[in-house]
Amino acid sequence: MEKVDNKCFNGQTPPASFLLFQQNRMITSLFKMFLFELEEMLDEHLISEKYFKQQRKIILDLANSHIREFEEHLEKFDI
Repeated sequence: MEKVDNKCFNGQTPPASFLLFQQNRMITSLFKMFLFELEEMLDEHLISEKYFKQQRKIILDLANSHIREFEEHLEKFDI
């Protein structure tokens, strides 16, 4: 049987750590897709460099905000 590593994410219990890790991974993946699409639009000259930079900042800010908000909500539960 494979040994399970009990290291926790952000000092949380193993179940909470698992939820935080998976949620962060999914949010990061989703917002990376948005960034890739935005970069593709820039490469195809469908948007300006200025618009690209503005939208990139918005996307990154939203991703970070969602991750922080989920962590705050999870702290309210005993998991």
